[in-house]
Amino acid sequence: MTDLNIQELGFTPVQKAPATKTFNGIGTRLYGHGKIDGAESLYTKILYFTILFVPILALKRYLVHQQDGAEYILGKGPLLGLSKVWNLLVATLIVGFVGFGAYQNHVNSPEYIAKTLMAQATDDIAERQFEPALDNLKLVYRGNSSLKQTAKNKITEMMTPAYLAELTPSENLDVIASAGQLKTLFPQRAELWIEKFNSYQSSAPAVASEFADLIVKNTSDEATIQLYEAKNHKLLQSLYLQNKSDFTISERYATLEERLNQCADCIEILEPHFDKLGTTNAARILGQAYAANGATDKAYELLQPYVALHIEQYHTAEANYDKVIEQVWDKTIDQLNAGSAPSSFYTKYDAATEEQQSQMVDEYFIEKRDSSAQVSRALQAYTESTSVVPVALDLGIVLLNKASANPDDSARNTLLEQAETTFLSVQNYAGDSDEYQLYLGQVYYWLSKEEKGDELFAALLKKYNRSPQVLDSLSETLRSLGAFSKSKEYALEAYETSSEPKEKQYFAQSLALHSVDLEEKIKWLSKADQANSFVQGDLLTSKGKMAVEDDQTDKAIDYYQQAIEVYKTIPENATQHNNIALIYLAKYRLNYDPVDIEAALANLDSAIALEPEDSIVLSNAASQHIAKAYRDVQSPVINFKALEFSPSLDLFAFLYKNQAEKDQIRAKLKAHSSFKKGLSYLEKAVLLAPKSVSDLTELTDIYAFMDDRDGLARLANRFKELELDLGQSQQRKLDARSGVNSQAKLENSLYFIARSSDKLTAPEIIKSQINQTILNSYILTTQANMSAYGRVEDTAELVARARSNYQRSSSSSTRSDLESIILHRLIENAKLNLPEFASLINQYQLILDEDSVFCIALTGINGFKEFVQKDPLHSELLSLLETGTESFPKSFSVFEWKILNELGRQTTANKIAQVYKSDPSIEHLNLLAFKRTSNMEYVNYHTTLILEMLGKPDQAKRHYQAAIEGGLSLPSVNL
Repeated sequence: MTDLNIQELGFTPVQKAPATKTFNGIGTRLYGHGKIDGAESLYTKILYFTILFVPILALKRYLVHQQDGAEYILGKGPLLGLSKVWNLLVATLIVGFVGFGAYQNHVNSPEYIAKTLMAQATDDIAERQFEPALDNLKLVYRGNSSLKQTAKNKITEMMTPAYLAELTPSENLDVIASAGQLKTLFPQRAELWIEKFNSYQSSAPAVASEFADLIVKNTSDEATIQLYEAKNHKLLQSLYLQNKSDFTISERYATLEERLNQCADCIEILEPHFDKLGTTNAARILGQAYAANGATDKAYELLQPYVALHIEQYHTAEANYDKVIEQVWDKTIDQLNAGSAPSSFYTKYDAATEEQQSQMVDEYFIEKRDSSAQVSRALQAYTESTSVVPVALDLGIVLLNKASANPDDSARNTLLEQAETTFLSVQNYAGDSDEYQLYLGQVYYWLSKEEKGDELFAALLKKYNRSPQVLDSLSETLRSLGAFSKSKEYALEAYETSSEPKEKQYFAQSLALHSVDLEEKIKWLSKADQANSFVQGDLLTSKGKMAVEDDQTDKAIDYYQQAIEVYKTIPENATQHNNIALIYLAKYRLNYDPVDIEAALANLDSAIALEPEDSIVLSNAASQHIAKAYRDVQSPVINFKALEFSPSLDLFAFLYKNQAEKDQIRAKLKAHSSFKKGLSYLEKAVLLAPKSVSDLTELTDIYAFMDDRDGLARLANRFKELELDLGQSQQRKLDARSGVNSQAKLENSLYFIARSSDKLTAPEIIKSQINQTILNSYILTTQANMSAYGRVEDTAELVARARSNYQRSSSSSTRSDLESIILHRLIENAKLNLPEFASLINQYQLILDEDSVFCIALTGINGFKEFVQKDPLHSELLSLLETGTESFPKSFSVFEWKILNELGRQTTANKIAQVYKSDPSIEHLNLLAFKRTSNMEYVNYHTTLILEMLGKPDQAKRHYQAAIEGGLSLPSVNL
């Protein structure tokens, strides 16, 4: 092809090919294959500037000739339409990006932002939107623009008296609360808050209340906090009473009620707003109030979503804090490695041992950590988020309650798993610390997973080689769980293995808490630190109790008062309040002054407010609040001071003779606020101390008396697989069977009889028939029970007196007394006339009760049944038993069935059997009764009678024989 031909195509001839070079994809390259009409070997290529081998900008157009597989550049020419358009587009984009970047740089500059914020603030002020206006002004003030001083001047102007005088009370609050956050700018802000609080108390109480909040939240002075919380509480109470439908006021009032009055009225305040609570703090307050009052389902409905949200926030804050700490650590190490620390650090580091070097690095890190604003913010966020932890624990307990109330095994297990997950969700609050492992062990006990708890406890003991300190910690934990025997064992081991005098004193103080009698308590207190205020208070209290035993009432009261004064010198804590309460109760039992009872209850409530999960405090508070309810219902007819008795559940049996009268008493108790509070405390104590026999016994007895079948079912389901701490019960059983302290018990019985007999002549007793009846009843049963200690009273006289007591005041209790005394006389007569029975009773009277021995003898001793039937008293006994069955058709014992069935009253016996078969609550009661006794002979014989009553005689015999073969001390007789 000639030069002319190339030029005709629009190209200029070239002598060499264009240079194409790239480095890492950046440079120039030829691309394309443009066809030329009529010339198959000719085509065009374009030289592009590339980035990463991608064509970006077209530079030149070249004519290419292909021959024998090779390409020859013939000429170059101008770019055509599409290439020009492409270049124009690229140029435009470049200019656009540059322009956009410049614009962004402008609008994001501190000056532009400050100018925009100032303009917005000016507009907001004009529209009297002071809070958002101040938010923008504070941003400008905290920035570094030229408008910083202008913003400061405007904020300062808005806080002047003249400016504030033109604003409404609520606008004053908006301005002062927002601007007041600038503490360095307004160091006297507290004085202004107080001034405004005082100014608005009458004219704008809602605003004054908000100022009181500001005062309290921004001071650490306890006196100021108490003063303005009290004033604010009064304001909010008035506002609430004027408009109970105002949710904001209700929420703020409930918040103070929770802090000041243990949330006594929180349910009443917040319940009307239930549907709008959501996951607010009010939902948390009402949910926890429901939980404390046993409203499990309502508590769950509020606490579950609240915890779900706030636990997530807690975990996020926790993770962020850990991340920030790790970043500061890495930065610290990088600085040290880069030589950025002071030269003195490296000089000292080079001369240090490896251990010292590690300590130096740690100390340097701690210094950097503590001075880091980022760490401070993360820690504050994390600390604030941990407020959900106690709420999560309450939710866990609510789930335990729901689980124990659910009869469906699958649903109950699901709830228990949720409870475990909830408890474990706060595990990292203490990390894998020994303290948390102790707590987690407790949780497993609460979840009826005792083995898991014991594994954690055993691991701690092994980890520290059974150190006295760990033994003591485990002892305290087990005591709170109601496992008193193991707790005392660990406390004693800690004392015996410790070699530190001060430490041994502390462990001795702990052992005093485990003492079973006054003598043992004083022994351990004498070994404790005599300078310790708790030890001093306990010793004075013990001296008071010794004075009581010596009938020195005035001296005892003096000791008790001294103990109270000692405890008051101790900084406030739950144990202090608990111990003061117990002393007031001891005082009350001497002078029966109601002021002492109120003081005791107030201190117990304060203890619970400080330690709401303390099972021992809960147990004490529960017993006394319930006792207050008993006292209020019983005191119109029972003179506790004259009798020198304390109110009890048993005393109610003197106040009714049939089911209708009993139901009236139940209704009074059920409506009593102290009974409801005490019952909620007791239910929580049973959950937290699942090994405690005393708490379970009290709760079971209350549920039985109140005919709370759901409550009994919950307890039976929960304790079906649990084993209680029967150590003390087992020791008492062994002592009784071996005759330990029999003489002392006999002397105590004789003393009680003599003292009670003297009281019968007191004017307060003589003028009250019910008080005479009660006192006579206790004298009679004490005299009958002395036969176990070898002293038998005139049984004919006992029967006559019991009959007279019943006739004078017919009640469930006096009827039961007469039944027992007649049975006692029948047994004593049989002992004198039937040698085989005498042998039986002498051998087993310390193992089985008289009811059990009597029932065994009816079929197991030849001639015993016939001997009983010849005695006219047996007809009176049967009539009394039938009267009881008619009066209380759902309350009976299996021993009553046996006696009625064997002595010819089958019709009544069959009615009892039918009730037993159809009423599951009786089975629940039996299970709970068996759980809390160590007398397995009684349990097995009782079970034998149940099987017999249910029409399973062969199974009953096998069960009884298996018990004997298992080593139980039961008589080998025919059933």
